[in-house]
Amino acid sequence: MPMNAQLALLRNNTQTWLENNALVIYGGAPGGSGRMDYVLSATDDVGWVTTVGGMNLPVPFYVMYPAGTWHPKSNGQLSRSFRVHYISMREFNPVTLQWEAAAVTHYTLPTWGRTVMVTSKINGCTFGIGSNGGARIVSHLRPPSSTPQGRMELERGTVGGIGGGGVVNARIMSTGTENGTVVGIRNGANWTFYAQRFRPMLGFGGFIDGVQVYH
Repeated sequence: MPMNAQLALLRNNTQTWLENNALVIYGGAPGGSGRMDYVLSATDDVGWVTTVGGMNLPVPFYVMYPAGTWHPKSNGQLSRSFRVHYISMREFNPVTLQWEAAAVTHYTLPTWGRTVMVTSKINGCTFGIGSNGGARIVSHLRPPSSTPQGRMELERGTVGGIGGGGVVNARIMSTGTENGTVVGIRNGANWTFYAQRFRPMLGFGGFIDGVQVYH
């Protein structure tokens, strides 16, 4: 299937597409979150399997990355470029014991304009989604450590910033054994977020465990 057709399916039938296709998203420029142009690319990688439906079925593997750049896994089959809201990963500074400034840590998704949101692979991080009150505040935070103190600082960074007073609609967390791909799609004024959870295999491939949907 042509890549533009795959992109259309991803945008219009997101949950089903993510249940039957492996996708890893790669980060944008180091300048932080913002509007960027991305492409969807096919790869020749094998070894990905979906467990959705109770059976292990092989699925194709795709990568998504900034337009105009090169990715080593791309086999040259690219979609057209498309504009997204890219959410960059932010960190806790172990020296200053503070999160990066909220202005660059938390990103407000509008109720108009661009309709796709992406972020890089969730790997031991937390993706927070603010309460549904029109525009949505989101953030991709990497914990300072796996210690109780580190997890507490992550909780403070997520709730204190995204919640704007403590209200958080959803937290998508991953570990070293289960990673995630998060895509947001706006339909009208409303955002829906899809989290594809997968367990990477050593060397290559992985198992898609399912897709969770957050409104």
